[in-house]
Amino acid sequence: GRQLGSLVHVWVDETRPRNQGAKLTAWELGQHGVPHTIIADNVGGHLMQHGKVDMCITGTDRTTRTGDVANKIGTYLKALAAKDNG
Repeated sequence: GRQLGSLVHVWVDETRPRNQGAKLTAWELGQHGVPHTIIADNVGGHLMQHGKVDMCITGTDRTTRTGDVANKIGTYLKALAAKDNG
């Protein structure tokens, strides 16, 4: 989106217990000049509730060729918050 001129700011969950968001995702965004803020894992729902999130994107740990996904337990709560506030 940024390459097309869109204004983008990414809220990056720290992603416990290994902090992939704080370490990897934030680093990759920084390498591409994308503005971002690292937030505690449970802040996402609060930001959605207050209209600070336009889109919610999560990654997966495993995705099968049929489209089934496996992920960490926190993704479910983000999906519920996105549905409730979307």
